[in-house]
Amino acid sequence: MASPGAIFRSNSYPRSTELPIQPAEQLILKKKYELTDIEHDNLKALNKRLMSLANLQSHAGPREDSNNLKEEQKTLLKFVKRSKYFENEKIAAANAMGILNQTGYSFSRKNLRKVRIPGAYLDGANLVGADLRGADLTGAILTRAVMNYALLNNAYMQDIRLGQSPSIRCNGLVKAICLSKDEKRLIGSEGEDINIWDIETGMELKKFKGHTGLVNALALFPKGKKLASGSSDNTIRIWDVETMKELKKLSRHTESVTSLVLFSDENRLASGSDDGTIRIWDIEQEKEQKKLPGHSAPITSLAIFSNEKRLIAGSWDGHICIYGMEVGKELKKLNGHKEGVMSLALFSDEKKLASGSSDETIRIWDIEIGEELHKMEGHKGPVMTLSLFSDGKRLISGSMDDTIRIWDIEAGKELQKLEGHTGWVTTLALYPGERKVASGSDDKTIRIWNLDMAIEFKKLDEAIIKIKTFAFDLSVLVIGNGKRIDIWNTKTKRELKKLEGHTSSVSSLVLFSDGKKLASASKDATICIWDVETGLELKKLESHTSSVITLALFPDEKKLVSGSSDKTICIWDIKIGKELKKLQGHTSSVMALAPFPKKKKLASGSSDKTIRIWDVKTGQELKKLEEHTIWVKAIAIFPNEKRLAFVSMFENIRIWDLDKGIQLKLPGTDTERATSLALFRYGKWWISGGDDQKIRIRDIENNTIIAVIHLPFEIEKIALKDDRILCAIDSLKGIWIWKLHYEEGNIEPELLWTTHPSLSCDKAEISQTVGLSEANRRLLIQHGAKRPKNK
Repeated sequence: MASPGAIFRSNSYPRSTELPIQPAEQLILKKKYELTDIEHDNLKALNKRLMSLANLQSHAGPREDSNNLKEEQKTLLKFVKRSKYFENEKIAAANAMGILNQTGYSFSRKNLRKVRIPGAYLDGANLVGADLRGADLTGAILTRAVMNYALLNNAYMQDIRLGQSPSIRCNGLVKAICLSKDEKRLIGSEGEDINIWDIETGMELKKFKGHTGLVNALALFPKGKKLASGSSDNTIRIWDVETMKELKKLSRHTESVTSLVLFSDENRLASGSDDGTIRIWDIEQEKEQKKLPGHSAPITSLAIFSNEKRLIAGSWDGHICIYGMEVGKELKKLNGHKEGVMSLALFSDEKKLASGSSDETIRIWDIEIGEELHKMEGHKGPVMTLSLFSDGKRLISGSMDDTIRIWDIEAGKELQKLEGHTGWVTTLALYPGERKVASGSDDKTIRIWNLDMAIEFKKLDEAIIKIKTFAFDLSVLVIGNGKRIDIWNTKTKRELKKLEGHTSSVSSLVLFSDGKKLASASKDATICIWDVETGLELKKLESHTSSVITLALFPDEKKLVSGSSDKTICIWDIKIGKELKKLQGHTSSVMALAPFPKKKKLASGSSDKTIRIWDVKTGQELKKLEEHTIWVKAIAIFPNEKRLAFVSMFENIRIWDLDKGIQLKLPGTDTERATSLALFRYGKWWISGGDDQKIRIRDIENNTIIAVIHLPFEIEKIALKDDRILCAIDSLKGIWIWKLHYEEGNIEPELLWTTHPSLSCDKAEISQTVGLSEANRRLLIQHGAKRPKNK
């Protein structure tokens, strides 16, 4: 059985050749720690044994019936801990640590003080609260490691590999970036301004001011001494990079300038605009030479052939047009995208073209014959930016789904997915040598990614991204996955069953307290009751005439309540499978439900911007709470039934005093946009998740914050079980589960597992670390580590 505190790993482990096993040298083992036939000083046997363990987990994965896995993990952990006393066993310890991590073992809150594990493969490791003080982590691979609250004081951290460089924090939206000729500086838009940053330190070196609208496009002249910029103020400006002076201003477009292409003579420029035109400019004369017609919608992207005789344009109308520069006319049109073309990239042989679109696809075209060669799918939002690798075999893309993806063009498959941005990825710049890429985003950051260290997230299931809802207890996690329901064992991290029966997406799930039954709601207007152990459908409840949006169980679990887009609420007798009462009054979809603890009343929230209180027995509306500016998405009733907390879309948490019928103001929450909430059973604390990537636990009486849990992504939903286990879904559909430890009035969260590890080190201690580079120190601090007092 896998460790109960394991970070989740999918069944498709990396093969042993992908798990770095280092050759052990000068190993000495005591008899009581021997593994099978390993003898004193027998290095070959040790390496063989370590590799066999790697193979065991790579090919099989942890299984419920694998009785020896836990014992193997204990033995491997002994290797790790022995290294603090025997330096010549450090390579074996590093290998053992890597294998433990691959089995899904949790190092959370473990005492690993002074262990020697140089070069350990700890991608995605759960190191929450781990004591690594004085440990030798030299050269360790810590990509996507979750190190919140970890103690790293005095640890040896030279050459650790984190998979990315420190991000550059900006004061405005980043729409365009490019690299300086010496690759030491990054040029990027920052709202209406243009900045130059030192890549190594992240410091701003220069700021160009002049535009009065967002800067959408940048083009560095071939010699690197001048810069062109296009803006939403409808102008193009030419700048001297050294003096920051505006040299020229080109004004003929009637709407935003969206794209720029420079000619090799440095005196001509092509621009695309939201006004639907492409204009060719004489920079020196500040005059328009030519206007290319043809598009009926905004121009989004441009590309030019090396001989500068043809120009390619992509547009919101979904067409790609190829123009002859001499004749000023359209030569060819490429059709295939179902929505707007957002980005273009011309192959080096100039025979093929890549295009990204709002239809979420990337297409490869044969330019000469005008036909589509390949289509790549995977992004969950418009593809905003593209860049080709020099080998012509790989492509990198950025999207409004907040991700960056690297593709094998010939196979049409995704090779890697880079996650970390919390806003649209709008622009990319590949470094010469192509081992790094810079990305700009609407989250107001520029990130530098080390591509040779960017490890692909191993998915729990290919369809996990479709998660809409979930339910869980201490041993089972239930996921609504499209039309299907997936049931996972939270201890072994393996899928137990797939429940199929709904004919449309599952929208809500409720697990009964004994974990044996499950209720599911669907857009097919039905509710199903399932036997979790057998996977059989026990009952189907039908009465609603359109999508069932939300479900809730009454405290005695004898009755179930459902809310629908048909504007009604149904109360059901679960045992007989019949509707007891239908509550009518809402004028729009019912989005949230909360039975009162004493079972006599029910609260409902709706997209009609009201919360209503109902008498369960009579079905009458007792109270209507208004004054909401937008639809209500979550409700929680306080244990004393005198107050109600709710979350509205795009707003902070509010509380109603039900006796007085007034809203109570919560100090300190004005800037928070909560997405979900839950109350502790005994009514002392409440918990909320928001789009600022934080889960907060607060004292109900005075609203003081008891604990904050940081995630790398926005929180979509949270749920609390028995006041001890907290579960959340993030905006990228990753699942996170914590155990809450109560210590002297405080709460310490312990991460049990996640489907989606990402580099995080909130409140980690990194003072007096040895050999930690300044860049990695900055990166750890940006991801939440405490800033050393002397820094």
